[in-house]
Amino acid sequence: MPRRSLLALLLMLVSPPVTAQTKPSLEPGAPPLAEQRYLTGRNLYRQGNLAGAADEFRTAFDLFPESPKLAFNLGRVSERLGRLSDAADYYRAYLRLAPEATDRAEIEALVASLDRRLDDQQATLVLTTEPLGAEVFVDGGATAAGRTPLTVRLAPGEHALRVALDDHETALRTIDLAAGQRSAITLRLEPAEAAAPPAPPPPGPRATRTPDEDAAWMPWAVVGVGGAVTVTGAVLLAQAVGAADDRDALLREGGSVDEAQGLDDDARLYQTLGWAGVGVGLAAVGAGLAWWLLDDEDATISLGPWGPAGAAAQVRF
Repeated sequence: MPRRSLLALLLMLVSPPVTAQTKPSLEPGAPPLAEQRYLTGRNLYRQGNLAGAADEFRTAFDLFPESPKLAFNLGRVSERLGRLSDAADYYRAYLRLAPEATDRAEIEALVASLDRRLDDQQATLVLTTEPLGAEVFVDGGATAAGRTPLTVRLAPGEHALRVALDDHETALRTIDLAAGQRSAITLRLEPAEAAAPPAPPPPGPRATRTPDEDAAWMPWAVVGVGGAVTVTGAVLLAQAVGAADDRDALLREGGSVDEAQGLDDDARLYQTLGWAGVGVGLAAVGAGLAWWLLDDEDATISLGPWGPAGAAAQVRF
C-alpha cells in the first residue's frame, strides 16, 4: 500500500468523528418563522448591519415574545444604535423573562446606567390631574401617551399637551422643557357644562277639527317648524365634529395652542346648540302630531257631502 494512502487511513482511524454543527437557536417552542428571523438578524449583526438586525430581531420577538434571548439581543442592538430608551425597555423585558439569569446584577447595573444617561439627554414630565385617569396626548398624537398620573420622557423643546377626561372640559397646555429637566405639573379639569335639556312639548290645543280649513293646517305647521329645527340641530352637531377634527389636525401639525383652544371652544358651542336644537325640534314635531291626533272625544273630521245622494263620512278620534 502506498505510504500516502496508509497515512490517510491512520488519520481516519484516530480522528474523532465529525458531527454536524448545531445552528444557534431560540428557546424551545419558538415558531419556525421566529427562528428564521432570529438567524437572519444574527447574520446581519455580524455583518455590521445594526438597523437590519434590529428589524429582524423585533419581528422575531413579535412572533415569540416569551424569548429572553430575543429581548437581550434587542437591548444590545438598540444600545449600539443609540436608542437608549428602547435598550433599557428591552433589558427590563429580559430580566422579567429570565428571573434566574446569571448576569442579572450586571444587566440591572446597565439599565440603571442607561436611565442616568437618558435623564441627562431628555426631559422628564410628571403630569397629574384632578381628577385622575385623564388621557394625555402629546404633540397632536392620535394615540394617548397614557393616563394620569403619568411620567413620560420627552425630547428637549416645546411640546403641546391635550388632556381629556369624560364629562370634563379638555385642557390644552404648552410646555417648554430643557435637557435633564424634571417638571411636575398638576392640572385641574373642570366638569363639562351640561347640555340644555330638550324643551318639554307645549300643551296641545284642544281644538275641534271641523271642515274649517283655516284651522286644519296649524298642527302641520308646528310639525314642519319642528322638523326644520331638528335638521338645524343635526347640522350643528356635524359642525362640532368637524371643529374637533380640525383641532386635532392643528395640534398634530404643530399649530398654535391658542388656535386649537378656539376650535375646541367652537366644538363645544356647536355641540350644545346642536343637541338643544334636536331636542326642541323633536318636541315640536311631537306636539304637532299630538295636536292633530289627541283631542276631545267629540272631535271629528267631516268629509262630504259626496255624490248625488249626498253621502257623508266622519272620522272620530
